Amino acid sequence: MHNLNIKIPRVAKEIIDKMINSDEIKEIVEGINEHRPPRLALIGRSDVSKSSLINALTGIYLAETSAVEVGSKNAVVYTYEKDGEVVFQIIDT
Repeated sequence: MHNLNIKIPRVAKEIIDKMINSDEIKEIVEGINEHRPPRLALIGRSDVSKSSLINALTGIYLAETSAVEVGSKNAVVYTYEKDGEVVFQIIDT
């Protein structure tokens, strides 16, 4: 990198410094640094085996299934973890 030797007035430097160190900028940076696992939403009619698909995708019995027609009443979030870390979340509607 090259130094451009541009003189910036002290007042302008103070304004820039205040903006860079503001709570809003800190909040944005924290949000960028925060890791959130990917989310997949399954949307469809009731009793079309969305829960079975969740179990097939994860390879474990994560979502409850039944031979009796039940269907999900509310959206349920299932979290798939491997080695203690969240890999992804599935929202079953």
